[in-house]
Amino acid sequence: ASGTSTREALKARLKNLNGVQAVHIEEGLHSFTAYVMGGDELEICEVLWVNKPLGVTTTGSITHPVTASNGQVFSASFSRPVLIPLSLHINLRLKAKLDELELAALKSKIIDYTYHNIKLGDDPYPSRLYPVLFSEPKILDAISINLRRVGSLEPLPKDFKGYELANFDSAQIFIEQVVAP
Repeated sequence: ASGTSTREALKARLKNLNGVQAVHIEEGLHSFTAYVMGGDELEICEVLWVNKPLGVTTTGSITHPVTASNGQVFSASFSRPVLIPLSLHINLRLKAKLDELELAALKSKIIDYTYHNIKLGDDPYPSRLYPVLFSEPKILDAISINLRRVGSLEPLPKDFKGYELANFDSAQIFIEQVVAP
């Protein structure tokens, strides 16, 4: 279908809004929830209202009034993605130990890489970090890379939902260094 109310058309219109970085839409029987990362709340609600199918309601944790073309005021709703805070535990074998500035730079590269490469609903596989780690010339090997939910010792679930986003903070990146003999 090629109307303005299709899932892909609605996602495209939302992504065109200033500040919107990602969109995921979950459909129900006579409703849908748009998960929108970034963007102005009122603008998002207006786009949802103008482009939603007739007889279908919007649902979500954020609701704003919108004015229809006939002057009536209705509500439109959406939600923000659920951020899943993760801790990263890395054990590295190196030629020489990284100093504090080098460690901070490596953590910054990891944060930057994950921000630009892990999208809504993506499972954050540790192996995705190899290019970042091996861009540091002192690193010989990644002995282990473990991801966990912050505050949990349980293994990371392998099935992130479309509205969930892995979230990394440099304070939750722990790097153990072993210098090769």
